[in-house]
Order: sequence, then structure tokens, then C-alpha cells
Amino acid sequence: EIEKANQERKLNGYESFKNLMSYYESLFVSDPSFFIFLEDFDDYVLKEKMSEEELAPYNDVLMEIQSIFLGCAKQGVADGSVRKDIDFTMTYYSFAKALIGLAQKLILENNIVASDKAVVASKEIHTLIEVVTDFIEA
Repeated sequence: EIEKANQERKLNGYESFKNLMSYYESLFVSDPSFFIFLEDFDDYVLKEKMSEEELAPYNDVLMEIQSIFLGCAKQGVADGSVRKDIDFTMTYYSFAKALIGLAQKLILENNIVASDKAVVASKEIHTLIEVVTDFIEA
């Protein structure tokens, strides 16, 4: 769906990448329970000691998301809108873990101390996304 929308709108690689990132941000705003589910699911997987075979369908979904991310990067390198000197696989894993971890922290542990109230959670997510998009832009 994301790839199709990017193609229909004739976005370059960088714009496609930003569009993909906007889905993460809107998911945080519209359905924060998704990030809690991920935490609960990880806990369940570890507790039950699930095998790689049992987790194959879940891994397939993760690999599809990575494929979209890497496709945007490849398109961006080809059209000159994205830097060429980046390890995009490493960037994907680093970003995905940072985003999920930040989202979970903001949802589950926000407002513990007074300084937590200094910023709006959705703006923190937006800022992290801007850091990554700024990092890859050519």
C-alpha cells in the first residue's frame, strides 16, 4: 500500500522515505496500543521460548517493512535524493529499534518526573523521524 501510494504520487526516493516515516508517526498518534502490543509480544516470545519456525510469519512481516525501507533508499540513491554512503540495512535496524523503544517509553513510562512533561510525546517521535530523514537526505 505504501509503495503503491509513493508510485502513484510519483515521489522521488527521499520523498518516498519521508512518506514511509509518516506512517510510523501517524501510528503513534492514532494507535499507541500497537507499540504496547509489540512489547507484550516480545515478552511472550521470550517467556514461551518460541522457535524461529514459529516466529517465521512475524519475521516475514518485519522483512517486508525492511524491504519497503530499503526500496525507498535504493530509489533515492538512483535518483540522487538520498546519500550513497550509508549502510541502509544498519540504518533501518537502528531506526526501527530506536523508534519502537522511544514510543514504548513514551507510552508506558511518560510523565514519571516533572521534566517528562516538558515536551509533547508525538513531537519527540516526529523529531526522531526528522533526524533519520535529515541523515539520509542527499
